[in-house]
Amino acid sequence: MGYFNCYGDKHLIDDKLLAAVERVCDDPRALAAFPLLLCNCRIEQKGCLNECDILIRDGFIAAMGRDLVTLKSSVSTLDLEGRIVLPGLIDCHVHFREPGESYKGGWLSESRAALAGGVTSVLDMPNNKPPTTTNAALRRKRLLVGSKAFVDY
Repeated sequence: MGYFNCYGDKHLIDDKLLAAVERVCDDPRALAAFPLLLCNCRIEQKGCLNECDILIRDGFIAAMGRDLVTLKSSVSTLDLEGRIVLPGLIDCHVHFREPGESYKGGWLSESRAALAGGVTSVLDMPNNKPPTTTNAALRRKRLLVGSKAFVDY
């Protein structure tokens, strides 16, 4: 599963863009389920910002280029109005406190916050109560996290 992250020149993500994303899909995890064309965006290539369109299919980048606008009629589109698209970040040290202490922050809230900040993958530390230090505990945690995570784990 993959996600896109859109950063404007003035704000990390603004209300207009959030509203556009919500029109396409109210749950970011579901973006991987159907094709999406990101139109009119900019990407960094070899030290320069270049205009392009990005086609996302099955949660991954399927194509990039200026000629993808012809696909608009066959896929959901999101006009990024010149915003810069960057790859997602990986946070290799998180404490999501679930299972055991989810009142401090669980997978649902913490992974959604991570995604809002551009983080698309996390590595949760095993110091929960009970700690995730055995294969059986890891299997249980994966079952618990699978329906709650907004990011890869």
